[in-house]
Amino acid sequence: MKADPSLAARQPYKALVEQDQGFFEGLATQEPEAVVTLLEAFARSWADTTPEEFDERAAGADQDGA
Repeated sequence: MKADPSLAARQPYKALVEQDQGFFEGLATQEPEAVVTLLEAFARSWADTTPEEFDERAAGADQDGA
């Protein structure tokens, strides 16, 4: 959300900002609307990324958490 603060008004980012337990319960029970918004967020975050770039970023994330 740092790169695009307007995302705070859209799910699933809005649920994070507002700590919306109902949204997270929807994910836990696999409610289609909640799951779709989460998948769309994943897709947005990796749009225009090559598989190689994805692998490189994922490897960097692994190293950051170690």
